[in-house]
Amino acid sequence: MAEKLVDNDQFELCTVGIDIGSATSQVAFSIMKIRRLSNRLSSQYEVLDRNIVWKSPILLTPFTSTGLIDVDILERFVDSSFCNAGVERQSIDSGAVILTGKALERENARSIAELFSNTSGKFVCAEAGNIIEAELAAFGSGAAEISQGRTGRVLNVDIGGGTTKLSVLQRGRMVTCGVLGIGGRLLAWDDERRVTRIEWPIDLISNKLGLNISVGDLAHNEKVEQIASVMAEVLVYVISSGKAGNDFYELCSLLWLTNPIGPQNFDSVIFSGGVSEYINKKSTVSYGDIGLPLAKHISGLLPNEMTSKIEIPKEGIRATIVGSCQFSTQISGSTSLVTGPECLPLRNLPILRFPGSLDTGWTSSEISEWIALMRSRWNAPTDASIIGVAFSWKGPALYSRLRAVAEGLLGGINPARDLGVVLLVDNDVGLSLGRMLVDDLGYRGSVISLDGLQVDEYDFVDISEPQQSSGAVVVTVKSLLFDSNSQ
Repeated sequence: MAEKLVDNDQFELCTVGIDIGSATSQVAFSIMKIRRLSNRLSSQYEVLDRNIVWKSPILLTPFTSTGLIDVDILERFVDSSFCNAGVERQSIDSGAVILTGKALERENARSIAELFSNTSGKFVCAEAGNIIEAELAAFGSGAAEISQGRTGRVLNVDIGGGTTKLSVLQRGRMVTCGVLGIGGRLLAWDDERRVTRIEWPIDLISNKLGLNISVGDLAHNEKVEQIASVMAEVLVYVISSGKAGNDFYELCSLLWLTNPIGPQNFDSVIFSGGVSEYINKKSTVSYGDIGLPLAKHISGLLPNEMTSKIEIPKEGIRATIVGSCQFSTQISGSTSLVTGPECLPLRNLPILRFPGSLDTGWTSSEISEWIALMRSRWNAPTDASIIGVAFSWKGPALYSRLRAVAEGLLGGINPARDLGVVLLVDNDVGLSLGRMLVDDLGYRGSVISLDGLQVDEYDFVDISEPQQSSGAVVVTVKSLLFDSNSQ
């Protein structure tokens, strides 16, 4: 690594985050101070401090005339960010490339992610689904941190270019979240005010209003205001639990991209994302899209009782990049079972982390359903892959308990697609679970079982090939770090 050594037990890491979103793209660099834990095994580390040391200008995500993301412009933008920040690529210890929002829907999204990821083996490359993006934004905006010391709930409303992410937090943790097809760059125009971009929510709303608007048309101010007003009314209806009144209930249901969050009571409301810069009165600059009129109508429609609860975010337009750009690397764990060494080494394997402990309270079917849910959140590929699952175990390793978990894990694996499974356990039941999958349940894919690992949500792991002498493997856990003591 290119880390700066402070002393024998402390060092610093230089990390980079690249966020490619529906409306904007950004780059940020951070420095993290890492310390070896004296009360654990010598391979365990903790993060002492994390500071973002440089942020790029905001780039409007470039698209070609065919609607694809312009890879060349993005690559030049990232290159210039390294140059302007005075950071050499070889000095980067870890990093993340995160694709979010409408950028994920472009045909070349995966190739873009791989382009940046392949520039360094230290990069994690993730395609963040709607729910993941909502959580990243909530932590990056500071909403999770604000909610830590309060008994009531905090609502984070992240209004980006293509979607609005609604996250409900309490005591530093996510309670629920949802995503609406409302955003500031769903309708955009050029310097001559000719429409250059129309996404499906705009078609939905314009049809509801009886408006006719197409690419190449003039973006008449009256039509833009009408569409922005309806989008704002839908959003305010949702976040005020219907108290503001709404004549577009059916339209509201069509704009949900996830399950609705349902009526909620909040002590505080935080607006983040690009459109929040207008709502929070930090900018009045128009970027040739519906963002500014949308913000104006949202502010005008908010009921007084909600306006009084608004708090300024720690980060507005940069919430997602701050939530995702900071990584740490820890080396930990020993191998309990490797039945498929041919699949090693593995790099940047996303980990599905079960909440709580798996020894009690979970049925086999619930475990299988939870794996399917988490895979959909990560936009997991449908081609052949390795699935990574982490969990905590407490109490005795009774056969009945282990069997229920093993059956649940097997139910979440697709034998026609998945080449194998990686199990990461914080206790010493990994070998038993691995053997149960292979010997008792007849699983024929590769099984890699690792004991003694502390893995959190949104972690990625690198696993080396087995060492010739001992058969052990080196495991690197790379964690998305949020600026909150809860993570």
